[in-house]
Amino acid sequence: MGIKKISFFVNHYVLGNVILTKTIRIFAAIIYLFSEIEAEIQRPGNYTPFRYFYLKLIKVNFGTKCYFSRGIVIYNGNQISIGKYASIGERSMLHAHGRIIIGDYFLSAPGLTINSGGHHISDLTPFDKKIIIGDRVWCGTNVTILAGVEIGHDVIIGACSLVTKNIPSNSVVAGSPAKIIRTISRIDQKVWTWHQDK
Repeated sequence: MGIKKISFFVNHYVLGNVILTKTIRIFAAIIYLFSEIEAEIQRPGNYTPFRYFYLKLIKVNFGTKCYFSRGIVIYNGNQISIGKYASIGERSMLHAHGRIIIGDYFLSAPGLTINSGGHHISDLTPFDKKIIIGDRVWCGTNVTILAGVEIGHDVIIGACSLVTKNIPSNSVVAGSPAKIIRTISRIDQKVWTWHQDK
């Protein structure tokens, strides 16, 4: 963490699309550092007021009883919407060049990357495309989801998968690029969350 992270937030902190004053950038950096300490000592399912305050400060829209682990990097928080009972693993990156919409009961292991932007191959001009992720989606370690992807409900994405195309509901996918390896059928829509395991 240390000086490099403090410097990053002081010099580059953005709230929505409005560059903040230096005083507010420093304040935001301090809140972020407190939220990182909090994430380090709190287990998933516990209340994390500094983390919630930080996310609200950068205008991330998130539902009730969400958990955000340590080392998370968020770009353009005002473009991100996350449902209830979501859990984002440590060292995850949400780069919202375009909208990122995540449903309820989302669960990710460490190292998740969701990037709704990219560059055209022909001339490297940047573009953004919305990413939509349904309810009850589970991502294994080091999953990457690229711009323009839509993922249905009740999907499992295997570790180290690269998601470049849409995934239908009730699918298990894995690989780079990710491909369907089987389908699943849940009897009901109840799934485990960190909160019930306390």
